[in-house]
Amino acid sequence: MFISRKNLCAVAIAALAAGCGHTDVPAPGQVQKPSPPATAAAPSHSAPSQSDLQLLAPGELHGAGIASGDSCNVEAVGGSVFGADPVAVTEKSTTISGWFLSAVTKKVGVTARLQLIAEGANVGWQMPIQASVARPDVLSVMGGLDSGNVGFSQAIDLTALPSGTYKVIVAFDDAGQKYVCDKERAIVIP
Repeated sequence: MFISRKNLCAVAIAALAAGCGHTDVPAPGQVQKPSPPATAAAPSHSAPSQSDLQLLAPGELHGAGIASGDSCNVEAVGGSVFGADPVAVTEKSTTISGWFLSAVTKKVGVTARLQLIAEGANVGWQMPIQASVARPDVLSVMGGLDSGNVGFSQAIDLTALPSGTYKVIVAFDDAGQKYVCDKERAIVIP
């Protein structure tokens, strides 16, 4: 029996998708029906879309990098201030707010990512942080070397994430090294 390369690839992709829990990949020879168009309003340039939330690579899970706890504070989710216990998320489309300024170089504008890592699972997601909130208090206390926005109020759509508890951390690269800022914040998605 001869199996063409095309059919072998289609079977492999379907098997991989099935192993990942995805059911939206058609079997070989089947045609996938298009999804109905979304009816959501067009996002503004300051609100990241769901596509900005990306699956983390295995090497980036569990806060891979050098600890730099003085570089950030994740302060609230959906208006609820973080405390010792995880914050329950009541809306799947919400905001996570706080600030970020690298304690390594103290320069404004270092690229950072907000990461959500599932508790008890080997999976996580991330999205870029868009610093758009003025925080002169942080610049003053941290001794920022330049001016600019270091605060963020990050719009995030959690619809695609499974229910569970997620650690919320800030990851960044600075001076050729990977760093994580982990303030022991967590959210619960019902």
